[in-house]
Amino acid sequence: MIILWVVGLYFLSAVNLILRKMILAWSQPIFFQGMRLTIAGAVILGYLYLFRPAALRFKKADLGLFFQVALFFAYLSYLFSVITIEDLSSARFAFMFTISPFITAILAYFFLGQKLNKLEMVSLFLGFVGFLPLVLVGQQEGIASASFLSWPGLQLFISNATYAYGWILVSKLVNNRGYSPFLVTGIAFAGGGIATLCTSFLFENWLTVVPVTDLLRFSTYLLAIILISEVIVSNTYATLLRYYSVTFLAFAGTLYPLFSALLGWVFFQEKITYNFFISASIVALALYLFYLAEKRKQSLVIK
Repeated sequence: MIILWVVGLYFLSAVNLILRKMILAWSQPIFFQGMRLTIAGAVILGYLYLFRPAALRFKKADLGLFFQVALFFAYLSYLFSVITIEDLSSARFAFMFTISPFITAILAYFFLGQKLNKLEMVSLFLGFVGFLPLVLVGQQEGIASASFLSWPGLQLFISNATYAYGWILVSKLVNNRGYSPFLVTGIAFAGGGIATLCTSFLFENWLTVVPVTDLLRFSTYLLAIILISEVIVSNTYATLLRYYSVTFLAFAGTLYPLFSALLGWVFFQEKITYNFFISASIVALALYLFYLAEKRKQSLVIK
């Protein structure tokens, strides 16, 4: 079932978060992000060059959209994300992404003309309510303090907003213009990665050839992160846009902090209370309702 791809997508995203927190023990954060994006873009574009060269063609009229994807989807979203990851715990970091469905729904309404029916609005509200128990836990562990009024919280909000807008642009290029998801993400990662490396050179301390303390461990973790995030997750997400709306996929992203809390408990001994299981149950119900609403829309279109 395709819906299982969605669940697996966000479980891998949580695994990727754990690896990203670990790799910063051996590297400057912006440099790591720049290398991650640049290598991922080069690998994806290299694959297209060797095996699907016809997919590398694009129209000059779409250069502006490709530039915006590289700017918002790759550069700004990944930059603001990595500079906050050290200041926030895994659960606190992932918790901020619960606003993603609301941002995406608003942006999709204005830029894609996607409207929400009553069942979808109820499920979105229910999903928001589902995370209130985690706020109660956060009062003890710092999750609730990650509000928009805090500087890390504001930076993560910018990352989330630009990432959501970036996926709307990706949706336009993939669904409306007919480009391969690999081409769109490959160009975005390569362009955003080069810009991020330039930012690292300007603002981070390059005492050696590269700002890395353990090259072997850094390289190993970097390759794992690229494989999971930029190759598997991003391209699977772009492919799923053919089957689900960008709003539904963003709402399914509420699974991300739940998986992150679980993995944070496994790897960092972060506590999980009964509040976690209450939230998981409510969000699962909300996700199911939203899924039913999506299927109902599809059946009406077919009829």
